Amino acid sequence: MEVVKEAQNHVKSWIKTTLGTIAGLISGAVVMWFSPLLDKVIKPAKPVANFSYQVNGLEVTFANLSSGCDEVRWDFGDGSPLEFTPKDTTQIVHVYKKPGKYNVKLTVQNILDQVNERSILVDIDKADQAIAQAQPAPEIIDFLVRPPIKDGPVFAPATYQFEATADNSQLLIWDFGDGKGLTIGEPRELRIFDKPGTYKVKLTAFNGKNRSERTTTVNVQEAPANTVQLALQVTGTGQKRTQESRIENYSRQLQIMPNMVRSIDYTIRATPGTKIVRCEFQNTNLQNVIHPVSSILKNGQEAKISATIDPKETKGMAILNTKILLVEEKVQSLPLPTENFTYTVTIPGRQMIKLADPQDLIWSNINRQYQMKLTLNNQTVWEGNTLPNGVTFYVNGKAYSIVAQQRDNEIEILISQGQITLNQK
Repeated sequence: MEVVKEAQNHVKSWIKTTLGTIAGLISGAVVMWFSPLLDKVIKPAKPVANFSYQVNGLEVTFANLSSGCDEVRWDFGDGSPLEFTPKDTTQIVHVYKKPGKYNVKLTVQNILDQVNERSILVDIDKADQAIAQAQPAPEIIDFLVRPPIKDGPVFAPATYQFEATADNSQLLIWDFGDGKGLTIGEPRELRIFDKPGTYKVKLTAFNGKNRSERTTTVNVQEAPANTVQLALQVTGTGQKRTQESRIENYSRQLQIMPNMVRSIDYTIRATPGTKIVRCEFQNTNLQNVIHPVSSILKNGQEAKISATIDPKETKGMAILNTKILLVEEKVQSLPLPTENFTYTVTIPGRQMIKLADPQDLIWSNINRQYQMKLTLNNQTVWEGNTLPNGVTFYVNGKAYSIVAQQRDNEIEILISQGQITLNQK
């Protein structure tokens, strides 16, 4: 009996070993057959980063040529924040602040967190040349000349006022034809012509390498005997309001989870000494994000950016990638630009002097001071630090009265024979 049992045990052991060997061979074959199928169907391809670019001035357009990616992020090499874009975004535009060489890096990643990146040195050293070629020609629309008096001859010394309006202009250069050199100036200029003569005045507007010109002629005569020289200096203080724009880049990427917070909030603080008066989105890319809004808080000291993750989405990625335009305003108490006027006035006579418009200069709370002087044959006949109101002076034994009044942005000066007093407003 023991011999029979031992024989049976040997048979069972042989059968078990044989079956195990067969099972192992079969499972190995299955794995060998099924592994390529897993790699091809279930396991995604490795990501490959690739892109091209095209330079247009300081604006560069990047084309995403990558494959096998679910996440895309750009580093433009100029210190700006990383920008995330949806995987199906084929192009993105970036504007650099100045020419130079920038190392641009594109990083792509798939759902298995496999990463690939590519870097290219983007050279926009010749951006200024490209911008100049793309810029439109400037146009001088208005070119106004205001002589000291509307009708009648103008005597030296005389202050002329010039005003211009130019479109597509980066720079204005005045040539007053008096041998005192060029003036790189403002749309409004004052010029004192000290000597009699005919002067050719030329204004040139530049936009890159493009230019536009306008010319006019000024005739100044020698002063006759019955004239006085009037010199007026206008100074003062006021509050000047200026505005500047800046772009804030913001990128946020979140893995959507069923119980996650469903909003994105971002706070931007105003530059010290300014307040934010405008905040708006530009070039916004969204993925599973809705209702982006901006608001200005704390009397312009903060701007808040908010968006909501789509409540219908419970998985995937939420991406908010945007440029935010901010306009900031600064108000400063500053001295007014000094204005000097010199005129030759017949006696009796009348002179109108146009002052700078504070609205054009973005000024408020204007407080002006005046310094006026009358001379005859290089001798001072009157001088004061206020506008005169019926001040009497003598020329060749005759009494004359001078009255000056400010009317809006003009000063009217009236010189009459005898003594006249006019109440100032």
